[in-house]
Order: sequence, then C-alpha cells, then structure tokens
Amino acid sequence: MKAPIRLALIWHFHQPDYTDPATGAAAMPWTRLHALKDYADMAAFLARHPAVRATFNVVPTLLDQLSALSSGGARPDPFLALALKDPADLSFEERAFVIGHFFSLNRDMMAVGLKRLNELYALRGDAPAAEIGKIVVERFDDQALTDLQVLFHMAWSGPLLQSDPLIAGLRARGRGFTADDKRALF
Repeated sequence: MKAPIRLALIWHFHQPDYTDPATGAAAMPWTRLHALKDYADMAAFLARHPAVRATFNVVPTLLDQLSALSSGGARPDPFLALALKDPADLSFEERAFVIGHFFSLNRDMMAVGLKRLNELYALRGDAPAAEIGKIVVERFDDQALTDLQVLFHMAWSGPLLQSDPLIAGLRARGRGFTADDKRALF
C-alpha cells in the first residue's frame, strides 16, 4: 500500500485597495462581489468538510476592505449605488453605465439558470461599455433595468447565498423584480 499523499491547499486572497481616498468609497465593486461569490463559500466548504485542511493567506488591504464592508460603514461603490437607485431616477449616463457594466461577469459560468440576464445581454449587444449609446439605452425600460440590477447581483452570489430561500425564490422567478425585491436582496 502506498503512503497517503500529503497535499497543502494554500489560497492567496488579494484585492487591490479600491478605496478612493477623497470619498472613502470603493471605486470598484470587486472586493464586495468576490466576497459574495467566493470568500464565504470557501469558508463554508471547509466547515462542511472538517477533515480538509487549508491555509488562507489574506492580504491586509483585502482585510481592511472586507472589515469596512461588514461593518456597514463603507460608502457604496458606484455599482451598488446605481443598483440601489430606482431606474426612473437614473440619468441617461447612469442608465448607460448600468447597461454597459452590469454584465461584468463570466456569463457562461455565472449566468447559468438566469435566462433573463442572457436576454438582456442580447438586448444590449456586444458593444464595449464605453460605447453604449442612446439607441441601446432606449431598449431598456425601467423593468429591464430593475431586472438587470437584481440579476447582476444574483449572478455574483455564490452557492452559499444561492441556497438562501430569498435568493432561491428570486432566481426561480427570474424576472419582473420589484423595488421590494431589490430592498430584500440588498
């Protein structure tokens, strides 16, 4: 019988410091979104499999950002700030930003089961985010924007969050989200 394999699992978690020194808000959403999709899921996986040993190396700038997010004291990043707004209150530029940037995800992997998100992408087209113009923006009514605000964040939710009854129910419904749905999600 061969000796067991000794395997070391080492996860290096890093994110640049996205905090804007002038505003104190994160300029980009990536720390928040990766926390929703990855960080909690990895800890939950290890909790379910206590025989598995792993080391997590978390850089200080990531810890600082996660701490600010978890305390509730962090100002919202631009993506979250626009997701929280009622689409009727979005300016043309804000609507273009949502349409241009709320597909910033690996759709082949993260949009599985989110048919409406793929429908909205087809409505948007393949133009780079900076080139989203009036013709594309006019294709999105307030309901389409509300759906996109919700679906973007559901796509960034990992298995742990997807098992939550609220999110599972929203995913099952898939479209026609309301302001109350957004409030409950966020």
